[in-house]
Amino acid sequence: MPHVALNQTLQSFKNVPCIIAGDFNIDLTKFNCNDNTGKYTDMLLLNNFLPSILLPTRVTPKSATLIDHIYYNLCSKINIDAKIISGNFLQDLSDHLPNYFILYNEKTKDQKQRPLVRIFSENNYSNFAKFLQEADWEPVHLNSDVNVAYNNFADIL
Repeated sequence: MPHVALNQTLQSFKNVPCIIAGDFNIDLTKFNCNDNTGKYTDMLLLNNFLPSILLPTRVTPKSATLIDHIYYNLCSKINIDAKIISGNFLQDLSDHLPNYFILYNEKTKDQKQRPLVRIFSENNYSNFAKFLQEADWEPVHLNSDVNVAYNNFADIL
């Protein structure tokens, strides 16, 4: 009864963010024609574990099987805006393709990706006025080509 023990283990992690990965040697491409593989897949899905590797991980001239698995359960109780990138590296390091799984929070953004907002404070007004007074405007007004002059103006501003 190994499936009972697996189901109990999966149920204990049902409400906990979790990742399961390994070389399980269960070919997921056979979920609809192999009864045991179908039960295994159903058990994972019923316990909120989703597969992230969907393409074959062991490819030979005569077969292609999906036997290396990565499952994740982000748990609906956790308020996280997670994004997942996963797949196989197409490298012939062994008889299996290496897999990867990247989990990141979409809300964590680099300062450069922040939306630009203007804060109209007295300090910002004076800093901007000071910048305009100290800027070198010669590349703008000494250039006879209006397109180049405008590009210089935009670069300075």
